[in-house]
Amino acid sequence: MKWVLLALGALLPGCAGLARQETPPLPFHVALIPVRTAAVALRPPAPPRPPLDPEAPPREPPPEPLRLTVDGPLATAACAAALAERCFVQVSALDYPEGVSAEQFAAERTPRQQEAWWIEQALARQADLVLRCEMRYDEVVESETNGLFVPNLVLFALGGPFCYFLDDRDYDVRAEFDCEFFDVAALSGARGAAPIAPALDRRLALLDPRLKPRPCALDFVDRTAGASTSFYLASLLVPAGLLCQRAGQVREEVTEALVAQLCDDLAEEIVAKRERLLAPASRAPFRLEPEVAFRARRTDAGQLEVAGEVLLSPRDGVDRLHAWSVAAGGAVVRAPMPPPAVEGESLRYRLALQLPAPPDAAARTVQVVVTDATRDRFARTFTVPIEP
Repeated sequence: MKWVLLALGALLPGCAGLARQETPPLPFHVALIPVRTAAVALRPPAPPRPPLDPEAPPREPPPEPLRLTVDGPLATAACAAALAERCFVQVSALDYPEGVSAEQFAAERTPRQQEAWWIEQALARQADLVLRCEMRYDEVVESETNGLFVPNLVLFALGGPFCYFLDDRDYDVRAEFDCEFFDVAALSGARGAAPIAPALDRRLALLDPRLKPRPCALDFVDRTAGASTSFYLASLLVPAGLLCQRAGQVREEVTEALVAQLCDDLAEEIVAKRERLLAPASRAPFRLEPEVAFRARRTDAGQLEVAGEVLLSPRDGVDRLHAWSVAAGGAVVRAPMPPPAVEGESLRYRLALQLPAPPDAAARTVQVVVTDATRDRFARTFTVPIEP
């Protein structure tokens, strides 16, 4: 199957673009709380076996099912990598207090104390959003051959190794992946924002995807990684789809496929609903438009030029914006809002300023803060990449 896909990819280079359209990264630095994983019962209980006839020969016990253990650090690393690659300017995985394990952290602190720690850490990283994720999964995995098994029988009959590369066996994992994005400034009251509540209240989430996985398929080569070579000898007589269902590195392969699929689906959900993060209807009446988001570049004069547009839709007593600022390499430049252009019922602010370029040539981002003109001075922060 891998060879077929590689050949199709070479012949049809446009297919990858059709399957996954690349979009500019959202202008946010996301602080990712370590993903919580928990094994729970998500399958209906198995029906009881019929009573054994006293005169019948003893029955063999059912085979031991394949059982998974999803590691929290694995899920956290995969989630951070997927979101940094496809969704956001920057993603930082937060850490537990030094010398404190995840179990100790959960046992020794109340939920409110845990949330306060994560908000504090997100602020220390100068993050714009904080992401909380929980992955619940049923550790028992069901497996069966899929629609590629019959075509693979043809390859088996013809002989040769081609039948090893069709993903002819499905592994059905029951799991739920719940994620919630929060605005750090609104939660903390930092940078001039009025705090709504110093806690990760689900009602304040800007975006809250709920994801479930699809069955993952493995070929014979994936299933036999790390297993006995006797499976290859047996495959000369028995179709590969019936062999090595739970041995070798099947558990690891299924676990990694599950985590990768859920993280990829999360990235797809974020791309599809990016407006929910750029213009959170629950709080800020101003938003960025993806096509005119902020840009930062170094000038020949050694300055850093930052420009962009903010669109205000007056409501809830917010009829104008107050100020904006840019922070880069320890330097902060603040400026009042220029007169806006009126567009129907909205106001468009075109912003531009220059500040000293960060002395560190490796600096990759600047942080933009936009503040409204209400008494609470509500603010939103954005992280903008510095163009090469």
